[in-house]
Amino acid sequence: MKKKCGVQRLMAVLVVLMLLMTAFSPALAKVGRTYVSRVNGLRVRTKGMSGSPVIGKLYRGQKVIHRGSSRGWWLIETNKGLKGYVFRTYLKPAEPQWIRNADYRVYKTKRAVVRRGPRPAADKIGTIQRGTVVKLTGKQGNWGKIRVGTRSGWVQLKFLSFISR
Repeated sequence: MKKKCGVQRLMAVLVVLMLLMTAFSPALAKVGRTYVSRVNGLRVRTKGMSGSPVIGKLYRGQKVIHRGSSRGWWLIETNKGLKGYVFRTYLKPAEPQWIRNADYRVYKTKRAVVRRGPRPAADKIGTIQRGTVVKLTGKQGNWGKIRVGTRSGWVQLKFLSFISR
């Protein structure tokens, strides 16, 4: 009997956590940000509920703009003006567009390794601290050529966050 109560209690806690995640995660999504469809044939609906009429479909990788949230459903808009609702788990953030000669800040790591070339095996020429502002002067694959003052080198783009032009 005790084992059954423990399992039921654990299930109840998990359900509450899932509800909290559903309630708060739409608030974390940025309205106006670009997202892409994870699946082909994603149905766009008139209302944020599974039974509402389908007014269009998205293909995998299609970009949409997040316009609002309601109980796990996102109001989206396509580049052709289609506005409707899709369930949020079928969207993911679009890959960032890297802008040359723009300022970026180092984040996600205490120190980003700066290399002589755009590859992990290239000679290490230094590190830059989290929070350092760098100028992105070029891009090759998932590496960015950066300049800090008069020095330049290559870092992985995953450690950079856009600030301004």
